[in-house]
Amino acid sequence: ASSKSLHELRPLLSKAILTLVGLIGLMGVGILIAKPFILLLFGQKAAASVVPFQGLTLANIPFVVSSVAVIIIIYALKKPYIIGIISLFQVALMLIGNIILIPKFNLFGPVLTQALTNLLVLAATSTIVIYHWIKYGKRS
Repeated sequence: ASSKSLHELRPLLSKAILTLVGLIGLMGVGILIAKPFILLLFGQKAAASVVPFQGLTLANIPFVVSSVAVIIIIYALKKPYIIGIISLFQVALMLIGNIILIPKFNLFGPVLTQALTNLLVLAATSTIVIYHWIKYGKRS
């Protein structure tokens, strides 16, 4: 099992969740102000980059959310190698996804790749934590 229960990690997880809520809020603000901000900084020539920027910012929210599960996997389960393995798959999926999706969707290929990959990371890390919680939760 683990050396620390979820109960023992409550202070750390509370701070992490509060920080992540703030970060996601800032990402939302960034998405909302992206157009005027980018146009102010770079002018009308950069107008085509606004929507992909907004999409990539939105696509990173699942990755930010998965940070809570990553904290649990590393600190409670003491299994950082799992995060290493997931990261290797993530890099491979990003490469393959970009090779396939950029020719089909141009600027939105990376957005789709990032979104799908980050959703898979969120699903994988959450599944590991839920599995451990169900299997060992009453003993931890």
